[in-house]
Amino acid sequence: MRITLFLLVAVSLVFAQAAQDPTTRHHDCYYSSPLIDHDTIDYVKGMQLQTQFTDSTNIRNEPSLIHTVNISGIVDSVIDTTTIELIMYDGQQSPRLAYFNNVGYMHRVFLRNFKANYTTESPMTRALDSSWIFVPCSLQVKPSDSIFIKGYSTLYKYIWSEYDCNYKWGDYIAGKFFIFPNNTSAIKSSRTRKETVIKKRNRDASGKMLKNNTARKIIY
Repeated sequence: MRITLFLLVAVSLVFAQAAQDPTTRHHDCYYSSPLIDHDTIDYVKGMQLQTQFTDSTNIRNEPSLIHTVNISGIVDSVIDTTTIELIMYDGQQSPRLAYFNNVGYMHRVFLRNFKANYTTESPMTRALDSSWIFVPCSLQVKPSDSIFIKGYSTLYKYIWSEYDCNYKWGDYIAGKFFIFPNNTSAIKSSRTRKETVIKKRNRDASGKMLKNNTARKIIY
């Protein structure tokens, strides 16, 4: 009787482990559910694309937020409702609303006079695009402002989960953002106002009126 009970327990443990085995679930995902549509993304505009878990031994060549670049430029235009653009292997575009997990909603800015500084090439430098730069919505940015981002990095994760038989995805961004507003128009407006209040009067230092003598004219 004890031997029979032991065998029943052993068989139960084997089946329990098989149910939890990711390999078994992986098999179930791909072969028992043929209707699952597995998306194939070629790249994401302006972002690194991570489709597998990071291999720490080859981190230099794999997409990760540790790959950063310092960028600067002048804002040419701003898009408030930001989407990310996924490009599939068949060439189709798949726009999706951008909500970065560690920051929130973003602005997308186009930069001119664009400069990028980095020491070594990486997945981030290869993905960098001056027309796909993301800036937190908490920063008030407008055209003609100058921008500097230290340690800029963006990442789109899209990893198949064997346990859930589904894709786990998310947007991530890193960097320190500095906005330098363009005050040229404000300065020009201020100068104009000052010039309108300037008055010229033909009097000498004692207050006496001068006639046809501009050499001693005082402006105050």
